[in-house]
Amino acid sequence: MKYDMILAYLPSLKDHGRDFAYYGSPKSEAYEEYAAQNEAGEPLVIANECTEFCETCAFILRDDVNPEEFLNEENRKTPVDEMDEVLCEAVLLDLIDSLSENDRFLDALQDGTVVKLVERLDAFNR
Repeated sequence: MKYDMILAYLPSLKDHGRDFAYYGSPKSEAYEEYAAQNEAGEPLVIANECTEFCETCAFILRDDVNPEEFLNEENRKTPVDEMDEVLCEAVLLDLIDSLSENDRFLDALQDGTVVKLVERLDAFNR
């Protein structure tokens, strides 16, 4: 099915998604430290698994939707369980794209939004 490669990350997202990307010290060699820093001067740390997840999402979804053309303030506020398939894809890609610009992706990992978006894609995958 279309989303199977993305859905393969769902158990990891549920189990340790909060550790996919964060500010602080790398937890192991499976993490990469970046030059970006938070207000406390801690470096951005991204797990290799997070990089793979983001690249997989981009590979699978990028041809379907361009988030910049689709998302507006109203669409961004739609509850995940009310999103149609295209909006769900657009929001997930937009969050992933935001990783290099701001902390929206990190916030979405921490508050469980990324898990909810992937679960929503699972509902469309059936």
